[in-house]
Amino acid sequence: MSRPGERGRRGARQVVVDAFTRDLALKLLALLFAVGAWTWVQTERVVEQRVRVRVDYRWPEGLVQVEEPRTSLVATVRGPQGLVRRLDRTRLVLPVDLSDAQEGPVSIDFTERSIQGLPTGVAVVQLSPPAIDLTLDRAMTRTVQVRPAVIGEPAENWRLVSVSVEPDTVEIGGPQSLVRSIAEVSTDIVDIDGIRHDLDKVVPLAIAQRTVRPVGNPEIHVRVDVEPVVAVRTFEDVPVMPRAPGWTASVPTVTVVLSGPADIVEKMDPERVHVVLHLPEGADGRRPVTLRFDPKADPNPIEVVHPGPADAVVVRSVSPDQVVLSPAAGDPR
Repeated sequence: MSRPGERGRRGARQVVVDAFTRDLALKLLALLFAVGAWTWVQTERVVEQRVRVRVDYRWPEGLVQVEEPRTSLVATVRGPQGLVRRLDRTRLVLPVDLSDAQEGPVSIDFTERSIQGLPTGVAVVQLSPPAIDLTLDRAMTRTVQVRPAVIGEPAENWRLVSVSVEPDTVEIGGPQSLVRSIAEVSTDIVDIDGIRHDLDKVVPLAIAQRTVRPVGNPEIHVRVDVEPVVAVRTFEDVPVMPRAPGWTASVPTVTVVLSGPADIVEKMDPERVHVVLHLPEGADGRRPVTLRFDPKADPNPIEVVHPGPADAVVVRSVSPDQVVLSPAAGDPR
């Protein structure tokens, strides 16, 4: 004896089975009709669509175009929907053979030529543009100067030293009517605004005439040299401190002049600047010793100590440049 739950599940399964098998012939007929209708729409319904067509030129030997020609067209095509929709994935090409053209003006009527890749049953309704005019000229090459194009200013307290370009000449090629009037070409713009270091950048050439191009694709380097602005600062009342104990200096303070990068020297704290006096080896401890500031001496008997980097900040002068060291009174020496 079956349970009520089992009877219910069997009834639900039967409903599903009946939905797919009852009147099966009619259901198959309806499916065939739907497929046939979809196929008819795809093959018989005529639609229009715009597609991109690449233009493939064949140029005459020894002649080049003065104006940059169109490399693609927009074609409006009409045909069965199924064929037209597939054109988005098709490579369409319009060959233009100008190998027999002569120097001078040339008119090209694109509508007189056939598009390759267009399936049978699809027709071209319109081409945009339908025609173009261009000029053919003799090819010419010439060596011209390269001018670096630099804009902007270095960072504050830095200055521009030099701008150079390598190579400084290049060979260009193109139509004779354009090339012969070009004496120099510019590089693409190099922005140096706010830089604090030298710059070496590879940049393309910025040739205004689009049918004129560099020969051999040269690598153009623009080099920019900058350096910090040098500031000179005078420090008054710089304390003098003998390094040797038991000795006294003839002056308690001196005037020191320092030079170096402005952003370092101008921010230097005067409280951190002082002078150290070094007693020479072998000095007689009972007699005064005269020390002289010598900017070339290493070590210097009159040493200026400051918070700046030693390789960037230079001691220009110490005034007075002579200081006498004397044994302190009552010293046992």
